[in-house]
Amino acid sequence: MVKYPEHDKLKAIQDQSQKCGEFFEWLQSEKCVTMECSFEYERDEDDEKVWRDRDGNVVEDYVDPKSYIFSVGSPKDEKYRKMRDERGIHCRLIPTPGGNITMPIREPLTSLLAEFFEIDETKLEEEKRAMLSSVRAHNHNEDVRRRNHAKG
Repeated sequence: MVKYPEHDKLKAIQDQSQKCGEFFEWLQSEKCVTMECSFEYERDEDDEKVWRDRDGNVVEDYVDPKSYIFSVGSPKDEKYRKMRDERGIHCRLIPTPGGNITMPIREPLTSLLAEFFEIDETKLEEEKRAMLSSVRAHNHNEDVRRRNHAKG
């Protein structure tokens, strides 16, 4: 029975993963290449932006202040700003191949490589904790054995 399967998978792809990571770091440092995702605003069937609250529910009564000419600080501008702040209203960005907004990929390179090589980072962390627990238990047992041996 394999005791630490994610660590075994990681060990098997370690050289490949290392080379991929070095290549990406070289692209960034030597060629100024960054990894980005394209996004666009979520839109409805009429091509209007879809506004959502903190819980992800569509907010029907919210009007995009940018769709009207409000002077900064006008009562209407303040009304919508207050509503947006109180209800956490936002227009969700969704990934799309032809998106009009690009954002740097914030996910660490190690996580991207783990996903590519199908390494489950959560399971890997659980295995690390199990290994540490096993080592601690072993050390405790050794300490007890030494004390008992010293007592004679």
